[in-house]
Amino acid sequence: MSLNYLAVFMFLLFLVPVQALSVVIHEVGHFALFRMQRVTPMWATIGIGAFWFKFRYKGSWINVHKIPLVGEVVVAPGHIKRMGLWGSILMLLAGPVLHGSFGTALYFLGNFTGSETAFGTSLDWLGTFVIIQAAYQFLPVRTTRTRNGQTFEIRSDGFQIRNYWRRRAQFAIKNENW
Repeated sequence: MSLNYLAVFMFLLFLVPVQALSVVIHEVGHFALFRMQRVTPMWATIGIGAFWFKFRYKGSWINVHKIPLVGEVVVAPGHIKRMGLWGSILMLLAGPVLHGSFGTALYFLGNFTGSETAFGTSLDWLGTFVIIQAAYQFLPVRTTRTRNGQTFEIRSDGFQIRNYWRRRAQFAIKNENW
């Protein structure tokens, strides 16, 4: 079996656009589950780096940055608790599930177009790459980064699910004074 250099080139060519699209699909999953539970996110951010543009959609600000490799959806404090434990967990699962579904679609599209072609092979590799990324989101990972003197925390969906489960008793406490 020899290495198909055209497939490698196509994989590298499509890697960043597919990564950007998978981030958008992941965040759309979270956003949609918030909206289904009648919670309006304050904002959704796609990307890092220099600010590109923003717009308002159904009461939420959508911020787009020039390097679309990460994203987040933010709600007001107290709204997670209002959704309940299972609603919050479903919202967190929606992102990686949609993300993985996109990767699976790429993988099967690559097989459909023919794994012996360079295009099909590159789609297979891209689909596998996206599926691995989606699976990684289920791991409980937390890290801190410092940028411009500010320290911020990056938490995977799995980390947040684990924390919600550990604090599940707090979801049972009713507080109507938002």
